[in-house]
Amino acid sequence: MRRPSIQSNATAAVPNRAHTDMGRALHVLLVSEDPRWIVPVREAVAAEGGVVETMSARAAIARLAGACEDLSHVLVDRRGAGEMLDIFADLTTDIASAETILLVLGARKPELTGPRAILTASRRSVTAALAVPHVRPRDNEPILPASELWQVVKDEMIRTRYQPIVRMADRTVTTVEVLARLNHPVYGALTPNWFVPRFEDSGLSFTLTDLVSTHAFADQTGPHFRGRGLAMAVNYPLNVLAHPLAAASLDKKRAALGLTPDQVVLELTESRPVEDFATLGRSLEALRKLSYRISIDDVGPAVKNLEKLMTLPFTGLKLDKGIVRMLGSAGPGAAVAPRVIEQARSRGLNVVAEGVETQETWDRLSALGVQEAQGFFIARPLPAAAVPVWLDAWRGASV
Repeated sequence: MRRPSIQSNATAAVPNRAHTDMGRALHVLLVSEDPRWIVPVREAVAAEGGVVETMSARAAIARLAGACEDLSHVLVDRRGAGEMLDIFADLTTDIASAETILLVLGARKPELTGPRAILTASRRSVTAALAVPHVRPRDNEPILPASELWQVVKDEMIRTRYQPIVRMADRTVTTVEVLARLNHPVYGALTPNWFVPRFEDSGLSFTLTDLVSTHAFADQTGPHFRGRGLAMAVNYPLNVLAHPLAAASLDKKRAALGLTPDQVVLELTESRPVEDFATLGRSLEALRKLSYRISIDDVGPAVKNLEKLMTLPFTGLKLDKGIVRMLGSAGPGAAVAPRVIEQARSRGLNVVAEGVETQETWDRLSALGVQEAQGFFIARPLPAAAVPVWLDAWRGASV
């Protein structure tokens, strides 16, 4: 397998001079088909010894959906991007490297002026904009009390992103995992690793899960997913999945939107070890009777009682990115993934590997019998509007 080929027109000069004021290599993705912008951007970047990739809006979205840590700037022509301008803002701030700067060419909206916009199509204007230092993201995240977490829910600060999962045998996209993001008006973007445990510790796991699944199911029946044949994998914490009302609540919400159970995959996220296997087993049985698929998420060395978990009525298992990355290494961790894969397959479970970032990892997992893969080698988490654009590029490259 190879990643989709994205057509670009790249120009380069002397690479060792290509650095911004922050010491990063100057590598620009130019989203424009207008010579009025292409010429001055290429001249400005070439004068600094940098590299320019020139693409259409749709091709650039597919480019940003993959591994793109090397990009220093994304320059988007407002006219050429049209309604996709918001997608580029999402992709650059949430998906691309935290070091990547988005600049809008020809912006007229007040919120896009200043250092994030280049209003004049001239080499001088482009050079000046590229020289503005990057503002690094915050290292420390705030402590929000439970009352403020309720405000997060009330003010709809939670957003959903969708990371594709691909069947390895034929590269068919089968599912997207639903991932949560929190955009705080004061603190900016906060990572799930930070805010999800806060919700759990505050007793708000059910509230967060309900909110995320509501957003996801609404998107699944909306214009970006309708007719695409994709299931959605939704994370369900242990205390939510084991709740006696979980099955009824989920099924009511699903049915109200006209979705079928096979369009939903539940992923058990185990932030705390399972202690009451009997209660969890009953909840799983209730969901299986309703025809839902249920997977054990983030399986790695830290998961306790994995063999006992696999005796419960799960239908799948997802390998944690940590043990996937150990494949091919010389350490003892290299044997973990093959052992878990063998155990899972012997029980008839569908095995998904997350954290797939290279062709080499893809090939190793395929040889071990993993059925599906997820990771930056395929695509990063995407806003709903970017999914059909990326999907068309992926399917086109598979023909």
